Amino acid sequence: MNRTGNRGIAMLGAAVLLLATPALAEEDLVQDKPPESKQQDEGYHWFFTPGVSFAYGHSQDVVGQPDGHTITLAATVSTGQSYRKGIHEYRDVLTIKEAFSRTPVLDEFIKTTDDFKFEALYLIYLLEWLGPYVRFSLQTQIFESFNVQPDTVNFNITYLDGSTEDRLGRRYRLTDGWMPLTIRESAGAFAAPYKSEPYNIEVRAGFGGLHTIASDQFTVSGKDGDQVSIVELDDFNAGAVEIAVGLWGDLWEKKAAYKAGAEFLIPVVNDDALDRDPGELTNMEFYAGITFKLLKWMSLDYQFKAVKQPQIVDEFQIQNNLLLTIGYSWSDADEKKAE
Repeated sequence: MNRTGNRGIAMLGAAVLLLATPALAEEDLVQDKPPESKQQDEGYHWFFTPGVSFAYGHSQDVVGQPDGHTITLAATVSTGQSYRKGIHEYRDVLTIKEAFSRTPVLDEFIKTTDDFKFEALYLIYLLEWLGPYVRFSLQTQIFESFNVQPDTVNFNITYLDGSTEDRLGRRYRLTDGWMPLTIRESAGAFAAPYKSEPYNIEVRAGFGGLHTIASDQFTVSGKDGDQVSIVELDDFNAGAVEIAVGLWGDLWEKKAAYKAGAEFLIPVVNDDALDRDPGELTNMEFYAGITFKLLKWMSLDYQFKAVKQPQIVDEFQIQNNLLLTIGYSWSDADEKKAE
């Protein structure tokens, strides 16, 4: 696929996955009609949850720390919808996370989190806990990315054709807005063997396509003293095996909610320029998070994510975020309560 075609694909994405499927209850085996919990799941549902957070710190004459102010500004939006009728179910969700920080070392606001993700899932329940699925996802970042250093360094750039270039400075522009862009589509089978308020489990296995649109973009491959190594990225396409497992639930009378899981995408057929084997090119993502509801409009959130995309960076990209978030959540359940 050429680069123009790849960028065309990028404009077609819009929708997403929200892990959660009903489990097989013992009474399902003997009842002639669906249990009450299943009947309540049918129909159309939606939610919209925005939030903002702010952190401030100041240090002066503290051993091992530079004097000055540290400020972090963050915003999140999570929204989605679902529809179920009979054995058919559709779900999608959009998540946006942004954070910018200013520290005494870098006296300007620097992007520290930038995540835009759509996922969509269509399931057919051949059994109440088992059936086929089709999935689509799109993940990118919204804003341009820069590598910013506190002092002048030598940026050593390696291009795809093997040529190199050195540039002196404090800042180097790495990526455009909405780049790199990763698109996945897959189909396979899902199983949701257990569902309750505190514990829900879902497992998926399938096969599909993986497309990374990254031509004319760059990434940092390492730093040695005052030299920062930068490499040019390229587009990547593959046919891949998908394996995923998710765990989530509510605790302490819904005063806390958690989620955790892992996803693996093994590119068994690919156009890797370095001719790496599927094991070396396996995409991995591990995530975990917990939210403590302090007030209706305030929560304490911890989020962890470790992602490895060898076609972009052959190292784990790790993020830890602990935020006091001010926000609110609206859903169709709120509308029903108001009626």
